[in-house]
Amino acid sequence: MRVPPQTARKDGRKKRPAWLLPAIVGLLGLVLVVGILRVLLDGAGFEIGEKTPGAGVEDIVVSGEDTLYPPPDVETFSVAPAALHVYLVVEGLAADELEASVERSGRATVVSWVLSEPSELEVGDEREERLVRDGGSVSGLIKFSIRSPSGDTITPGDYTVRVQSATNDALVAEKSFVVLE
Repeated sequence: MRVPPQTARKDGRKKRPAWLLPAIVGLLGLVLVVGILRVLLDGAGFEIGEKTPGAGVEDIVVSGEDTLYPPPDVETFSVAPAALHVYLVVEGLAADELEASVERSGRATVVSWVLSEPSELEVGDEREERLVRDGGSVSGLIKFSIRSPSGDTITPGDYTVRVQSATNDALVAEKSFVVLE
């Protein structure tokens, strides 16, 4: 007579399937590897700083302060602001329509990564200009704001603001900075 396999231990508990422990260990290992790769690759290739290849651009400043004149430049925000203000100082810049864009990369929080929180930012339509026109060029200050569409603080991450010509997409100025948690 054949005895059926035992489904309970002597202490009355049910026997666990043989594949359960290796599956749990494998899943934990996979989570650990993904976490390590995210930390190692986070912000890879991202450099804080600015580029002003366009002739006529003196400086590009990003700040949490909304002032009449460019405040001291900030490249790392230790507290996430509700809005950022970009100041573009120009002298002898060819009078052309300019477009601004902002892009976020890297450094997502675990919560935003898991829940896929939107991290889109808007470049404000309202633009403040204090420019003097001289023939075909302009000199002075152009200021615009960047904020979250929801009105929340800006999500931590690596950001790049680009200002380019609207007619030929030529880069006028670019600023890269970090917003910490």
